[in-house]
Amino acid sequence: MFNLDLSFITSELSEYSGIRNMGVGEFHKEGPRTFRHYFLKVWKLIFIEKEIFIFALIQWVIVLLAYYLWLQIIAALPISEWIREEPRVKYLLDFALTGWLFLLTALAAFPIGILTGCMGAAHYIRQSGQKSTIAYCFRLILPHIWRLWQFHWIDGQITVERIMERLPERGNWFGFLRKTPEDIYYHSWKCGTVGLFPAILSGQNIYEAGRESIRLVKERTGDVIKLRGGYSYFCWELGILTYIVTVFWFILDMGIRYTPDLTSRFFLITGVPVVIAAGIIMLFLRPVFIIASCEIYARMNKDEGGRSLTVPPPSQSVSNIVTFSILGLVIAAIFLVSEKIGIIDFLPGL
Repeated sequence: MFNLDLSFITSELSEYSGIRNMGVGEFHKEGPRTFRHYFLKVWKLIFIEKEIFIFALIQWVIVLLAYYLWLQIIAALPISEWIREEPRVKYLLDFALTGWLFLLTALAAFPIGILTGCMGAAHYIRQSGQKSTIAYCFRLILPHIWRLWQFHWIDGQITVERIMERLPERGNWFGFLRKTPEDIYYHSWKCGTVGLFPAILSGQNIYEAGRESIRLVKERTGDVIKLRGGYSYFCWELGILTYIVTVFWFILDMGIRYTPDLTSRFFLITGVPVVIAAGIIMLFLRPVFIIASCEIYARMNKDEGGRSLTVPPPSQSVSNIVTFSILGLVIAAIFLVSEKIGIIDFLPGL
């Protein structure tokens, strides 16, 4: 699950005592208190630099579009065939669903990476005493688009996989509350990448940014754990509330009777609570986490001669935009022509 160029982060930090020994107190007492402090501080900045909220709002719209495309493939796949005890059919459908999720994550990671970079850029511009604008923020992050995309693609894939692992199963509706051995690796990744995003903005490549993020965790362990712990705490509480609302909504709609289209129906009718929860996180919590991460990283580098951001010419990332456009066209083509070439009709007949 933890792969590509950044696997060394989890390998190193999963054995680091600062992460392994972070107890309940750090996550559920100091964490929320620290996050509330950053929340008030960051939202004072957002009221001044309103483009940060605009970036967050666009990110939410992107998540909504990705979820809509996810629902399209869920509705199109013959879920009733999935339930049959025929391995060949199950493997094909699993492959189709996993592949579609992988492409959606890649597609959404590009604009989310750009907009996240713009939030951090707005913070840095403000810290330098200048007035930030949307255009200024975009110009500032253009040279880093590929690295931002790569990081958010990896992080998005890990997050999505974790969410899918935590989804309720038949006969085990509250299994997501159980702690698993994978938790330490997941938290190692999330804590270990707190400084990766601001390090990318400072001009470092993906490997250097990973090493810098590890250094941040080790030198500012308390700050990192409290920030990430507070963010995780509020997201977790919101997630549990969303889950409870979703289950009751699902029961009211379907009853307790198990039907062949249960999986597709579940995803279709639970869109509203999921969308609302995503909006709360994307609009109110995530900007706080992003800007606080930049602040902690800048604080560490204050007396160490860290790299500063400069405004680059905007022509350096044309190839990245072209790559993203091609990926988007591929997904659009698959979505538009799947029925015409008989893919959807072919699967039930296997």
